[in-house]
Amino acid sequence: MIHFFRKLRGKLLSENKLSQYFIYAIGEIVLVVLGILIALQINNWNEGRKARRAETRLMENILKDLKEDHENLKGDIEYLEAQKQLQKQLYLESRKLAEPIEGGRYDLILIVVDLYSITADNHKGAPDNISDEDIRSTLNKYFRDHTAAEVTIGELTETIKTEVRPFFKTLGGVNLQTVFDDSYYENNALNMDRLREEFGSPEFDSMLANLYVISSSVINKLQELLKLNEELSARISSTVNFQEP
Repeated sequence: MIHFFRKLRGKLLSENKLSQYFIYAIGEIVLVVLGILIALQINNWNEGRKARRAETRLMENILKDLKEDHENLKGDIEYLEAQKQLQKQLYLESRKLAEPIEGGRYDLILIVVDLYSITADNHKGAPDNISDEDIRSTLNKYFRDHTAAEVTIGELTETIKTEVRPFFKTLGGVNLQTVFDDSYYENNALNMDRLREEFGSPEFDSMLANLYVISSSVINKLQELLKLNEELSARISSTVNFQEP
């Protein structure tokens, strides 16, 4: 093809057909420019396709981690709800509004909960690589809300460590028989007889009220985070499915 154009150009020059030669030259330039533009367009299309595939893989990984976060959040909420019910049970018992729960694990109110997000840990910089503005904005909000929930969980942990556990320590700590007969993980280890002596005392009421309020706040934040997790997962899933060929 190149040989043909060269031969044609040489023939036009040799026959002194300058006007036709200039038309030919202009046409040749146009063809070259068009070829370059087409090549650039194809290259841009290929690069865009690669970028979309990379973004899709990223969102698939985020979606996978969000599902794990979802299960962890549900577990944390269930555990904290159980603790909250025990706190309320102790209040009702202290006011003689409820009977003791036989075999109740009252000692679970001494356990702290750790909040962990595999999504936040693995994809902190991911929003910068996502083109969908809604997903990018929601993911950033998810990270912010998770950080806020961590702060509230930290307050609950601090309360348990500095107020609740020391309070029970003054009551003689745990029931040693439960500990040494290897039933600690199955039965309540608190000294309930000694605890009931404190029912209605200012120290008991203050400790329990503070614990209940903070626990309620933590649960509310985790429930909001769980809802946001579900909304974000649905949005990402819809986008990934739409992008699939």
